[in-house]
Order: sequence, then structure tokens, then C-alpha cells
Amino acid sequence: MKIAELSRRTGVPVPTIKYYLRAGLLPAGERTNANQARYADLHVQRLRLVRILLSIGGLSVAEVSRLLAELDRPRPDMPAALGSASLPPALGTPPDPPMLAAALSTTDAMIKRWGWNAGADVPARHAVADVIRALWEMDLNITDELLDCYAEAAVASVTADRALCDDVRPADTGAHRAVASIVGDGLIAALRRLADQSPRDMADDGTGH
Repeated sequence: MKIAELSRRTGVPVPTIKYYLRAGLLPAGERTNANQARYADLHVQRLRLVRILLSIGGLSVAEVSRLLAELDRPRPDMPAALGSASLPPALGTPPDPPMLAAALSTTDAMIKRWGWNAGADVPARHAVADVIRALWEMDLNITDELLDCYAEAAVASVTADRALCDDVRPADTGAHRAVASIVGDGLIAALRRLADQSPRDMADDGTGH
């Protein structure tokens, strides 16, 4: 198919497709002459993936580029592929370093309670500690019990992510897992906003009845 047909099938404007090609987010098509190339279904799938990661996933072009580079490896490392994608930005240097140390200690204790495999350099570990520190700075006491409530919800959402990919062909698993994980973050955020509209007793009950 020509680039115009690729645009029609994906809903992505031709200039945007050309930008993705220059940025390396989309593999080059098969050259038919000096000014034209032919594209295949793999370009349709990759373009849809890029569009979802950029728009719904909220990733930057650089983050998408790094993610795709890992996914294109024969045996992609999914934790490395996801890295810090869609994590909240760091707060920066804390005015109170002991508070950050305490937040990291609280995070590590939670990781141990849940039996998660997370080393000292895992971006998500530092992101959690940053959030805990931010809550403390606003005088919001995030106790271990409350933190475990969030952890339980996280486990449930990851279980749902994996269930989404159960029927995917092994060759396609990497891209689908990335979409489920990153776009799932947006879904959880949207569902939280919906739940927050409910009366408190309904939200606490969890059933809406």
C-alpha cells in the first residue's frame, strides 16, 4: 500500500507518518522508486502501536523510541522495555534528605511485604518513594495499611493486564504487554476519577449497591 492508504487505514495524517519515519518510530517501507515506498500490514500495526503509546499512553517520542528498540529485540526484556515509561516525574532534590530516606525505607518495606522483585535502581521504586514523600510534605499520612491498599489494587490491575494478553500469539506478546501495561495506567486513572464521583459509602463498599 502507498502512504496515503496507510494514512487512511490508521487515521494518522501523512505528514505525521513521515515524521515517525524520520524519528525511527516506523520502519522504512519498500522503495518502489526514488520518491515512493510501499507499506505492509506490519506498518499498520506499528503505526497503531505508536499512536496509542503517544496519545493514550502519554509517552514522549524518546520514550516510545526506547520502548520499540527493546521490543524489536529477539527476546525483549519487558521490565527494561517499560523502564520509567508513564511513571510520574521525579520531585527533584528534596529539601529534607532524611524524609526521602524514610520514604525509600517505607517503600522497601512494602516491596518486601509483597515479595516483589525490585532492585535499588528500579525506576518504579524511586517513583513510589517520591509519591510517599510528596504526601508527607502535604501532611497526608500514608500508613503501611493504606499503602498496602494501593499495592493490592496494583496487583489486581497487573493481573488484568496479563489476562488481556493470554490469547495473543507469542510473537506479538511484547507489544501487547506494553500496551496493556502503559495504557492500563491511563485506564486506572480514569476509573479512579469515576469512582471518586460516587458517594463515599458506595466507593468503600466497592460494589455500587
